[in-house]
Amino acid sequence: MDLRARSAKREALPSDPSAVSAYFAALERENPSHAPRFSSPWGSPQDVRELAPGVWLVSTARHGGMALSPSRMQFVPDCLRETPYSKGGWFEEDADVYIPMLVFADVRASFPGFDPALALRALEYLKGDSLSNIRKPREALEALARGL
Repeated sequence: MDLRARSAKREALPSDPSAVSAYFAALERENPSHAPRFSSPWGSPQDVRELAPGVWLVSTARHGGMALSPSRMQFVPDCLRETPYSKGGWFEEDADVYIPMLVFADVRASFPGFDPALALRALEYLKGDSLSNIRKPREALEALARGL
């Protein structure tokens, strides 16, 4: 089945992260502006909005977040690519969504008034001690916030 037929069916992403990455990569090659049309980790999308090439804001009836293509994920620091709530290019909306916002200026542009210091504080608050006690993610986030 070709990719257009698969995406039209809104089929679920494979559970294997490498298969997810391959699926995103194939969609990008076929049509770089093609928004994901499949199940998200939070259920069937009700709304998908492309914020920037390879970055989508996904909303479902229950939850949502951001989806990043493999080409975008390669710019996310390794220590921030997976959290207890996010993996495989998906960043949940409560806190992890701040990670791609800190990494990509073109994504931040979609959120007027974005404050990197507040984003860092929100991540720390919502993640509790897990973020403060893990040195590498903390340093990576601080470096991103300083660079803005």
